[in-house]
Amino acid sequence: MIFQISEYFLEIFSHLFFLSLMLLSAGAVGHFCLRKAEFHSLLEKLVFSVAVGLGVCALFLFFLALMGWLHKVLILILTLVCSAGAIIHILRSGFLTQWLRNYKPHFKDLLVVVAIFHFGLLLLVTFYPPNAWDSTMYHLPFARQYLIDGRITVNTGLTFPVLPVLNHMLFSWALSLKGHLLAQMIECVFLLLTAIGLYTWGLRQGQSAFGVSVAAFWLAHPLVLWLGRCAFVDIGVTL
Repeated sequence: MIFQISEYFLEIFSHLFFLSLMLLSAGAVGHFCLRKAEFHSLLEKLVFSVAVGLGVCALFLFFLALMGWLHKVLILILTLVCSAGAIIHILRSGFLTQWLRNYKPHFKDLLVVVAIFHFGLLLLVTFYPPNAWDSTMYHLPFARQYLIDGRITVNTGLTFPVLPVLNHMLFSWALSLKGHLLAQMIECVFLLLTAIGLYTWGLRQGQSAFGVSVAAFWLAHPLVLWLGRCAFVDIGVTL
């Protein structure tokens, strides 16, 4: 029993570790692309940097697939390099040290704790094996086949032999690092980024309560929550 519990938590940790690598890589790429852009808040910069970074990474992986270079080893090396660059940049900028020095407890911290707890619950749901029809019939098989062949290929065993969706490149990225559960977690990240983006929209308007309300409405819809824990592409398109 103890061995099973430890194995379960080890599996959770490994998925979170690889998810962190993907987000660090995407954040680094997005930060580089948006380095001259002006943002209203640090949270807004974080959302747009990760979102744009994921999009650029998907485009780059699509390019690798077109060239026939979509290989696990190359993807792992690029992920490690980008995530290491992001960590070095964060440490050299002194942002964490400055934030800890100037940090003062605030009532809004409770909102952050609730949001993190809520996201944790949503993330746990993604640890159930994919059972949604489109996930197991199209999206994950396409991404897996691209990774096996190392390129964009025509899959004649499916109803739609060709479905070049950029989100599939992110699924291939996740499959190359860990597996199909990590691919589902990507959609959950899209769900959270959209919620935070809506909240920062309220901050930009000078109405934080409005931002909280819009984000809450987004996360309250059952269909949205269901799509956010499946390896679909709808939430990614929304973001």
